[in-house]
Amino acid sequence: MCRDIYTCFAEIFADDREAVALWRKTAVEEQNHADQITLALKLRKGLSCHVEVDSSQIDFRIFQMQGYLEPVKISPPTLKEALALAIKLERKISSFHLDEMMVFEDESIKKLFSAMMASDQKHLESLEAAYKKLEDKA
Repeated sequence: MCRDIYTCFAEIFADDREAVALWRKTAVEEQNHADQITLALKLRKGLSCHVEVDSSQIDFRIFQMQGYLEPVKISPPTLKEALALAIKLERKISSFHLDEMMVFEDESIKKLFSAMMASDQKHLESLEAAYKKLEDKA
């Protein structure tokens, strides 16, 4: 769902190459994050792990994220507002990072998924840096 919001932001700010690059990169990272979680959930029986969240928690987060997309489409935010919203969303969904959703018993599998998630951890920093850069210009 965050991917869809970030893709929408890329469309809204199509005239700003730097913003488009940030939103597209972040959207791809969100899709990668979702794919990694899906893969881990599919493989969980063979991975000696257990899931720390239940499906109702996941469904609730998806429902929450859906509530952000439509208002953005109806009333496009400024770039600063979009960045603030993205930072808020990233903080809100931080508990749904794979390393917090699943506990792997096999250390090598844990390291594999941690490595896959490493780049995902950095996009909040990218969003915060872009927000700070906008504030510094003002």
